[in-house]
Amino acid sequence: MKSAGIARWLAAGAVTAVALAAGATGRGPTHPADARAAATATEKPAPPRDHPEGFGAIARGGEGGCVLLVTTLSDGGPGSLREALSAQGPRIVRFAVAGTIALQSRLLVTSGRVTIDGASAPGKGITLLNHGIQFRGDCDDIIVRDLRIRVLTGGAEGDALLFWGNDGATVERVLVDHCSLMWATDEVFNTWGRVRDLTCQWSIIAEAQLPHSKAWLSGVGSDRISIHHCLFAQNADRVPKLEGGVYDVVNNVFYNWSNNNAAKLEAGAKVNLVGNSFIPGPQSAPSKGCVFPAGAERGTKVYLAGNVGPFTPTGREPQWPNVTAYDRVGGAWVEHRPAPEVFRSERPFVAPAIVAQPASAAYDLVLERAGARVRDADDARVVEDVRRRAGRVGKGRAVASAPGSRMGIGWSP
Repeated sequence: MKSAGIARWLAAGAVTAVALAAGATGRGPTHPADARAAATATEKPAPPRDHPEGFGAIARGGEGGCVLLVTTLSDGGPGSLREALSAQGPRIVRFAVAGTIALQSRLLVTSGRVTIDGASAPGKGITLLNHGIQFRGDCDDIIVRDLRIRVLTGGAEGDALLFWGNDGATVERVLVDHCSLMWATDEVFNTWGRVRDLTCQWSIIAEAQLPHSKAWLSGVGSDRISIHHCLFAQNADRVPKLEGGVYDVVNNVFYNWSNNNAAKLEAGAKVNLVGNSFIPGPQSAPSKGCVFPAGAERGTKVYLAGNVGPFTPTGREPQWPNVTAYDRVGGAWVEHRPAPEVFRSERPFVAPAIVAQPASAAYDLVLERAGARVRDADDARVVEDVRRRAGRVGKGRAVASAPGSRMGIGWSP
């Protein structure tokens, strides 16, 4: 749609400002266009509650572009979120409405330089129901902030957020901040193909639907990914699964994975695990550990420091007992705990600085602050389950279909 798409928004009165101040991300190198944008700015996007950190802190989003105002909760048409995301060119999407957008299909974004500013919505904010958002192709400089996404359908395409650098394209410079993502039928959070320089921070990733129930997958083309101060709860598997590149995983809370399906590190991944809390729940198998590397022949390595886990209750104990590897011998899997030293890195992999706390302090901060700026009943329930060491994997479907559920719109069994 390019400039014609934005022109239609102007004609419809949906654009409230056409220039934005520099500094939308609050951090990262100065871009040549920043000074020009600042000189003509009339409006700034809402400031983030927490400073962008990690590899994705350099994401510019739509700074310097148009503000597209969402004025309806309809799935499509003038003033809708779908129409705003189908536009091209630098843009910040803001909301004049609050409530639930019941999507009839997933939202597809193929043009970057976009900020989805859920913090701008009045009242209780914005929830996307039924489907999630896919960013595909050469789709760079993306900021997604303060959204709740509740996926109820979609099968193998039912991700809450999918960043897909397909067919030789690259998705890069991405910041996901203070979002609440639940009930995916595929992965809740997925980076596939070539994806670079991404941060997910202060977000909730929970209750991926059974039978798949996978929290996070980053495929072999992913690199320079930061995951910090997030809550992963009630997901059966891939909590998270990281392949191929460099990952900085700091100060997260991982709760109630199924059996031995917590952090899986494969295909040459280089992973820092620092100050996280791995908390087994009713369906976990704590005796098996919580970190599972594979692919020694491809150079998979993990650096661990200060993590609370099944064998490190304070985070000050030696970390390696939490790490388990498996070999397939004949038709059976053979467990090695602790894992062979070939997987251990004595030094952290280079990554942008993140202001980190000891795992116990980060645990309190994450339970207090992760997720969208206004928590709904499901956010509150998930956090309370973590505090009480209660709940079960994949509970979201049952809650969504329960009488009186706030998320029942669009539900089909």
